[in-house]
Amino acid sequence: MIEREEIKKLASLSRIKLNDDEVGQFQKEIESILAFVAKVREAAGSASKAASGEPDINVLREDKMPHEGGIFTESLLSQAPKTEKNYVKVKKILQND
Repeated sequence: MIEREEIKKLASLSRIKLNDDEVGQFQKEIESILAFVAKVREAAGSASKAASGEPDINVLREDKMPHEGGIFTESLLSQAPKTEKNYVKVKKILQND
């Protein structure tokens, strides 16, 4: 159980002024919050272990180019309203100050 002095110290660090009744109220509330957090941690830990009996392995693909560069450039540029030197040209919206 969290002691009243710990609640007062926590309130001081948080710059919250508490009277004796509020200290008692926070003591009960923090206890229930910590109990809930412990249950969530326990459930999260057991769920991840139970989901797979196999050890975790790297399931990500290797970094590599999915296709050669420039293969879709013509197709993309043909669909753009304006182009310039193999780039899509757009209206300037930012001002340089």
